[in-house]
Amino acid sequence: MVKYFLFLFCSVLSGSPDYTELRPDLSGKVISIVDGDTFKLLIADKQTVKIRLNGIDAPEKGQDYSRTSKEYLGKLISARPIRVVDKGKDKYGRIIGDVFTDQGLLVNLELVKAGMAWHFVKYSKDPRLAEAETIARQNKSGLWQQAAPVAPWDYRKRKRKP
Repeated sequence: MVKYFLFLFCSVLSGSPDYTELRPDLSGKVISIVDGDTFKLLIADKQTVKIRLNGIDAPEKGQDYSRTSKEYLGKLISARPIRVVDKGKDKYGRIIGDVFTDQGLLVNLELVKAGMAWHFVKYSKDPRLAEAETIARQNKSGLWQQAAPVAPWDYRKRKRKP
């Protein structure tokens, strides 16, 4: 209890509260894969929530490797219990999370290792993701087999321009 109040007090003093420690993990069953970094999860109270994997960005629909990335995510998380460490919400209301399989695999990291997603450095400084991307690039894994892969954030920016 003292830790909780100390945490809140320090958060108020810092001017930028971080309530991630107060959010419980989510667990449930995957009901659909939206794309290579987003899926829908059915949680215990029969509520469906959309989960966006923390720290990564997968190819957008219409990009090379978008279908492959989506299928790879499905292989990792479909038909098994999933645990999501809630890191907050994005501007679309999706829960941003670190996703773990029942065997303890960090799905976010596995996607980057396999060359199915980029480390999203704009929102993540995770050294594990950075190292995984470097190795995937060196090994030409997944999307790194392409001559000039386009990062999803650049692809989205190009699509917005008239």
